[in-house]
Amino acid sequence: MILMAARSIGVFLPVYNHARHLAKSIPSLLQQSNPLAQILIVDDASNDDSLETIRSLTREHSHVEVVSKSQHGGIFDSHRIAQERLDTPYFYSAAADDWILDGFFDKSFAMLEQFSQAAFCCADCLLLNDGKNRFVEQQLNLGKSPRFVSSEEYLQLIRERENFGFPCNAVLLRSEALKRAGGFRSELRWHSDWFTLHILAMRHGFCYVPEPLTVFRLSESGLSGNTSSKIQEKKSLFRGFFEALREPAYQDTRSTWQTPSILNPSNGARWLLLKMALCNPRNWWFLSWNLVKACLRDRFRRPLWDALWFLISPLNSRRFNTIKLKLLKLFGATVSGVPRIEPYVHIECPWNLTLHDQSILARGVRIWAREKIEIGPNAIIDREAAIYSAGWDEKTSPITWKERPVRVGKGAHIGVRALLMPGADVLPEESIPPMSVVR
Repeated sequence: MILMAARSIGVFLPVYNHARHLAKSIPSLLQQSNPLAQILIVDDASNDDSLETIRSLTREHSHVEVVSKSQHGGIFDSHRIAQERLDTPYFYSAAADDWILDGFFDKSFAMLEQFSQAAFCCADCLLLNDGKNRFVEQQLNLGKSPRFVSSEEYLQLIRERENFGFPCNAVLLRSEALKRAGGFRSELRWHSDWFTLHILAMRHGFCYVPEPLTVFRLSESGLSGNTSSKIQEKKSLFRGFFEALREPAYQDTRSTWQTPSILNPSNGARWLLLKMALCNPRNWWFLSWNLVKACLRDRFRRPLWDALWFLISPLNSRRFNTIKLKLLKLFGATVSGVPRIEPYVHIECPWNLTLHDQSILARGVRIWAREKIEIGPNAIIDREAAIYSAGWDEKTSPITWKERPVRVGKGAHIGVRALLMPGADVLPEESIPPMSVVR
């Protein structure tokens, strides 16, 4: 199986003025536990030391082909060269400023061999801000074990979640499925992989490995950061999106693209898509009440919640407790029975909070629900305790931002000023001592 993986995977690495990052990205491909079948590196007429660096790093590796272009043609011209020269069952599009962790190819290949219907395998990844030695985990949170997600389950997931996207540098593709989907469309530019991966998930489903196996560098000099804030370029990109969906090849996916959770590949994308759909009668098919609600939620929900909760949080009576519970439900919290919320409880992101009957949030409790938090029946969160489902894990090296669900079981007691960190799972009837930390 491992030897077959080595013979089946082709990697494409486009380079343009990335000399300072190549000492990390290229060795991460060459030093995988099992050598890859083909590695194609295309230098797009860089004017720094990229080409010399590539040749020095790959000189002793016969399975690496280096193409040097005389004129700069852009990323999709390099993609055209890759399509002509790579001929492997599986395809990975690398980035010169990112790198791969050992095990990515072997684990992804094993899943795709086990589930032949899947179009690609996706892992979690780590995000790294350029110049900072801190990681942020980007997780799909689809379970704790590797698994196949069918197209039907994918459709259910995107209906249930507010946002759903794939970490594009952590995806190993089945080459034939990619070709049948039309490849990466040049008019969609830096969102071409977003579009293609969702098309493939709609039609074939995908595999998932729940561990970070790649590192994605957030850099203004990289493709991910390049011109993404320029509104005119975004409009041009999304015109290409609407034009693509008018083609017969994508008619089967149009209704799914109306799901708001997959329409946020960059900040403000949903608002821009809504405006462009309203302004062009040819795009009116795209409009839906769910999209309008999602856009209003993006723009107004957080400040409105903060203002209303600031006003009502200090109040203390049975009547105001009922109002607090109704307000939580209005903003998306799951509330069963009659929990009790005492004054000055601070709650961030209530749409990720679940409170069960007779649970108590005592005075001064802090709830930060960036990820799901569930507090079981009759559980007590004592005074000034805090529950965070997101935060920095200082025990990792480098320090890593983690988002993990937190669960407090039935009848559990969280002591005064205790702290529950991301991923904490307090058992039923368990008592957490005051001032302690649970991870």
